[in-house]
Amino acid sequence: MVSSCIPWHHVSLFFVPYQEPPLVTTNTVLSNLAVDYPFDKVSCYVSDDGAVMLSFESLSETSEFARKWVLFYKKYNIEPRAPELSFDPLDFSTKKGESSTWMIGSCLGNLLTLGDR
Repeated sequence: MVSSCIPWHHVSLFFVPYQEPPLVTTNTVLSNLAVDYPFDKVSCYVSDDGAVMLSFESLSETSEFARKWVLFYKKYNIEPRAPELSFDPLDFSTKKGESSTWMIGSCLGNLLTLGDR
């Protein structure tokens, strides 16, 4: 985990999804927001021409979901932090050797309460 005594610089991430499905863009944004870095020092920007309303709607929902999801993954130290891998039936493992699917399933009850803190 990151140390709070180090003076962290602010990091801005810019994405330009060119002909990518909204789900790919959503997973990319969530994965990058969950990096092992202070959450208040990371910003994510997505450049889009607004031609597809589905892209806007999916990123709007992603921003709401990320407020809870990033805290959840950091609190329980779940790896990999990519949502498409965490919920994959191939069942990737965490650093502690437990399956990520099991950890997510056992901790999902706390997901809603994390966002309220």
